[in-house]
Amino acid sequence: MSAYTGRSGVSCLVPRPRLLPYWQTPFLSFPPSLWVMVAISFCVGTVAVFLTERARHHVRPPSSSTERYKLVDSIFFMVSLYVEQSVPLPNDIMAGSILLSFLLFGGFMIGNSYAGALACVMTIPRYEKSIDTRADFAASGMKWSGPTVAWMNSLLMAKQPELVKIRNSYE
Repeated sequence: MSAYTGRSGVSCLVPRPRLLPYWQTPFLSFPPSLWVMVAISFCVGTVAVFLTERARHHVRPPSSSTERYKLVDSIFFMVSLYVEQSVPLPNDIMAGSILLSFLLFGGFMIGNSYAGALACVMTIPRYEKSIDTRADFAASGMKWSGPTVAWMNSLLMAKQPELVKIRNSYE
């Protein structure tokens, strides 16, 4: 009959995570996939406003011949919707009014969602990813060393990719 006489383990102390830089705060309120969707909806809205205004000018020409609606005007129109500012109301074509109501709804939804998420991000500070597992330690690229060769012997025959990475980062 055999029984173990002792148990041993290794504790790895790593630095605590640091605060994320403050310039990242406005971008932390939405995940990257939602930022992509906001950019797509902004572009689609800009094109829709531009085409609607161009069609409106063909149906009902402006009073002065030098007044033309440019793409920059559509971009500023959409930016003002997204930051919840006032926009000029098209009052002469029903299609423009319907488009504006949909864009206002979308702009208010995005603006209010962003404001709420930004308040949450600014209330609770955000930190870098902490090192909790062997894989996290290997991915950090942190150099390490031990007081004896026994530390290295446990890693010499390792086959797991994260342990091989840790072995290679030994000083």
